[in-house]
Order: sequence, then C-alpha cells, then structure tokens
Amino acid sequence: MKRLISLFALLVSLGWMAPASAGSLSYTVGVTDFNAPTAFLFSFATPMTPLFGPVSFQATISGTLTNVSGPPVSAAPVSPATSIFRFSIDSTEVFADPLGTIFSSFGPITYTGSYDCGALGCTSLQAFLGFQASGDSDQYSFAADWIVTEDDSSRIPEPATLGLLTLALAGLGWSRHRRQ
Repeated sequence: MKRLISLFALLVSLGWMAPASAGSLSYTVGVTDFNAPTAFLFSFATPMTPLFGPVSFQATISGTLTNVSGPPVSAAPVSPATSIFRFSIDSTEVFADPLGTIFSSFGPITYTGSYDCGALGCTSLQAFLGFQASGDSDQYSFAADWIVTEDDSSRIPEPATLGLLTLALAGLGWSRHRRQ
C-alpha cells in the first residue's frame, strides 16, 4: 500500500511539474529593392499543439535597412495595414507593431501580451510581414520570433487536486480496513 501511495504521489508531482505547452514561429527575410519602390508581402503559418484558455505571447522583431544609393532608405506598411509586422492566432490578429514607417535599423524589440483561446482552443500561429520599400537598390532584412505559451497564472492544478482527493479516499479506506 505504501508503494502504491508513493508511486501515485510521484505521478501527481510529475503532472504538476509538467512544462507549459507552447507554439512558436520564427522567420528571417532578406530582400533587395531594385530601382523602383516595391511592395513586399510575406506570410508564415504553422500548426501548434492545442492550447486552451488564457495564453501569453511574446513577439520579438528586428530589422536592418541598408541604403545602397539614392534617397534615404525607408520601409512603410502596405496600405491599408498600419503595421509592418502582424501576428495572429487561428486567423485572429493578436498583435501588430506600433512602429509605422521605419527609416533606420532597429531591434530587437520585444512585445508581450495575452490572449484567450477559450474552451475550443488555439491550433495555429500566423505571422505577416508587409512593407513598401523605397527603391534604389536598397537592402532590407527583417526577423521575428512569435511564441505563445499557456498562461501559468490562471492554470488550475487539476492533477494535484485529483491526487489529494485520491490520497484522502485511500486514507479513509485504510482506516476503515484497520477498524475491521
């Protein structure tokens, strides 16, 4: 009986200590704009292990703009978007950068936030990069990391609750067995 209780306690502790599930998407894009201003649009997507309820996210972005010749280099959001970097969970936009038009290299910049996947859960991540390049053989390099994890602050320790209930019932059964 002691072995059974010890084994069960070990299983409960392993369930309690299990790491939060996560989904991530990373990309790096480099382009050269030859002469005429050009709009560049990229999209990336990946499935993830389903997450339920509140989740936390972290978006880290960076960019290098190199002016090869001509007027100053710039990268502007492609209209009607107001952001160059946008991130979505299950096709719902969760975060878009507040940078607007960019005139120089930047980052890495990290943004954090939260989102509620609800009872149906979240199953995919998407990232979008869209910018209008200024032209004149300028070079652009952008990178982003998009990470979504379970929000541990609202996580209910169900394995531990179940373990305590089982231990209590086992204790009651053992005390009843000893009385007989």
